[in-house]
This record gives sequence, C-alpha cells and structure tokens, in this order.
Amino acid sequence: SFVELVGDRGLLAKLGGYETLTNGARRGIVSIKDMKDCMERLYDNKEERNKMGDKASEWVKQYTWDNITKEFDVIIKSDGA
Repeated sequence: SFVELVGDRGLLAKLGGYETLTNGARRGIVSIKDMKDCMERLYDNKEERNKMGDKASEWVKQYTWDNITKEFDVIIKSDGA
C-alpha cells in the first residue's frame, strides 16, 4: 500500500474522489484541501521536513542500478524454473 511505501518518509494527501476514464478504469483524485494542508505542514515545519527528507534519501539508496538489475535477473531466471 502507499501508506507502507511512504512510511515516515513523507505525507500522503487523502483522496477527494474518483474519476472514470474513457477506458472504464477509475483513478483517485487527490483532495486539494488535504494536499494544501500537507504542503503547509512541511513548509511550516523545517525539522519534520528535514527528517523526512533524510529518511527518504537513505531509503532510495537501495535502488541502485546494480541492485535493480540483480532483482530482475532473479525474476527472469526463476520464470522458467
């Protein structure tokens, strides 16, 4: 889920509704008010903003080219096994 993915590395704005696309798929529309509130919270709180940024910077380091290609190799090689 997005909540687990973001964790304490960011904020998630709530959905304000859904939109149906021409192909019948539905997509969530972010609540403008909640997005504004999240942005204001980070703007007004430098310490929280910096903590989230530091945690996000550390988390993303696992996604190096070498790590991702190794994961793909495992997936591809296990497909035919």
